[in-house]
Amino acid sequence: MKNKKNTPDRYQGPSLVDAHLDLGAIVYEGKRRGEKQIIKKHFLEDFRNIGLKLVVGAVFVDSVYIPEKALRVAVNQVEDVLQEIEESPEDFILVKDKTSLEACLEGNRIGIILSLEGADPLYDDLDLLRVFFRLGVRGLGLTWSRRNYAADGSFFSPRIQGRVGGLTPFGVDLIREAEHLGMFLDYSHLNDEGFEDALAYSTKPFIFSHSNSRVRHPSMRNISHEMMRALSERGGVIGMNGVRSLISGERSQHTIEYFVDHFEDTLKVVGYDHVGLGLDFCNLIMPREYPVDLLENHGEIPLVAGELMKRGHRIEDIEKILGGNFIRFFKKHWE
Repeated sequence: MKNKKNTPDRYQGPSLVDAHLDLGAIVYEGKRRGEKQIIKKHFLEDFRNIGLKLVVGAVFVDSVYIPEKALRVAVNQVEDVLQEIEESPEDFILVKDKTSLEACLEGNRIGIILSLEGADPLYDDLDLLRVFFRLGVRGLGLTWSRRNYAADGSFFSPRIQGRVGGLTPFGVDLIREAEHLGMFLDYSHLNDEGFEDALAYSTKPFIFSHSNSRVRHPSMRNISHEMMRALSERGGVIGMNGVRSLISGERSQHTIEYFVDHFEDTLKVVGYDHVGLGLDFCNLIMPREYPVDLLENHGEIPLVAGELMKRGHRIEDIEKILGGNFIRFFKKHWE
């Protein structure tokens, strides 16, 4: 890892949390290439070295599988991740309640929380949400950046489209059932109209697992100050996204410094208790000649910590951002 001046070689504070990693898709695609123990191979060493204790593993279904194979692929992704956890019980634990969360935080195993990134696999069947809950899925993102039966997603860049919608009746039912089951809601990728509806029909704290500041980069996939304030009033957390296209539209601004500008803009609006990491590492599932991700891997999180330190942020506040806030969120969720 290439370290910058004033950047610690290893973060020594409390446990780190990444609120968004496409583990479902990464493991699913890897297994179909014949790979084994994919999480262990690609992530475990960095998780251990950096002190990461908890990761939200997204079940993400690529558009090529929609609609015909969406449910099959999502169920296979859940099963593939569960198999990997079972194959390495000394390294990983599925976190789905207060007991398993405490076992993760107090022990030596890395916790994995499963979350649907988009309700596409459910079609318009509320019972399928209950099936995924029984399988251990505990988070629900209503959309990816496309339309489904629940709502419209937010595009990364402007698109020609017809009339934009908010939540459908199914989307409203989905929010209510998710809260009834005890699932947390994730509004990253949801469009502005859908977010306004979600605020009206939900009652509990929610997260933006992987979204940056729309002020720093005006992609509709990022979030406005008004959305940030609404989240903080509910007691939620925003995970800052390390994907270059959500940091800036200019390659010259694909830097640690500009990424931390997103942190600082968000901190000015919501304070230190509502900002975290949702790095969204995509290079493994979207290899490009020009890398998708700003950071190469989780082992480079100290670059962010170092830049925050250089700008005068206190270590206790940086510790909240790197893990403390999401740990508090999940502890309260499972009280």
